[in-house]
Amino acid sequence: MIICYECMTRDYLNGGKRDLESVQAGITTCEKCGKTRCCAEVSENLAKTETVEAKPPIKTGKTQATLDLEQAIWKATRKPMGTFCCFEVTIGYYGHERVDYITYDSKGIWRCYEIKSSKSDFHSKAALSFVGHYNYFVLTRDVYDQVKDDIPADIGVYVGRDLIKHPRRRALAIDEKILYASMIRSLYRYADDKLKCNTPSIVEQYKRDNERLKRENADMRRRGFEISMELSERRRAERLGVPFDADAFDRDVLGIKEETV
Repeated sequence: MIICYECMTRDYLNGGKRDLESVQAGITTCEKCGKTRCCAEVSENLAKTETVEAKPPIKTGKTQATLDLEQAIWKATRKPMGTFCCFEVTIGYYGHERVDYITYDSKGIWRCYEIKSSKSDFHSKAALSFVGHYNYFVLTRDVYDQVKDDIPADIGVYVGRDLIKHPRRRALAIDEKILYASMIRSLYRYADDKLKCNTPSIVEQYKRDNERLKRENADMRRRGFEISMELSERRRAERLGVPFDADAFDRDVLGIKEETV
């Protein structure tokens, strides 16, 4: 089968692999896309490359809207240095209160966030654990439009990643030592769950697959370039009426050294 390098690269990106049978095709019509390009003769069978099946993510019981808000507030508040954050921080030993999200910065400021993805969630009987110096609701735009008149004056509001209402500072509602211990325990819980998990997350698997495809694509491009150069040198040798020295081409042009036994 005669196909061009672009089609071969597309096969690689789609998880397929073809074996080169010859490099004598040159500039001709691709049997797959029908375009006149630099082509090569390859095997008819398209073998699938081995891939590791990604396991589904762990079910959390949270709605997609809640997960989206968690990502939004994390991106809005996370900083490379000086700010530390944690989701679902249980306050106190065997405490019954849990803050959806807490940040603590190098200036000693505690910020607490309650994530509400619906109007019913906003008006639920669940306790609001606003125990920080600054406290916020994290809402969607629709929920904010419905409940904005019910938000206390000293509570700030994030709509997604955007801070649209600034909070007022107030004294901590509990002892700061309890906040330190609560955040440490919650961070440990998260790290412990991560380390006990024997399978990589689906995001990490996608990252590895993406890096593998990048390497395969780069190798394919390099091989295509080498074949194009060799075809060009073969045509030039034919025009000059001189034999083509493949070993000299590999050594002088491609820099491939001969293997020594």
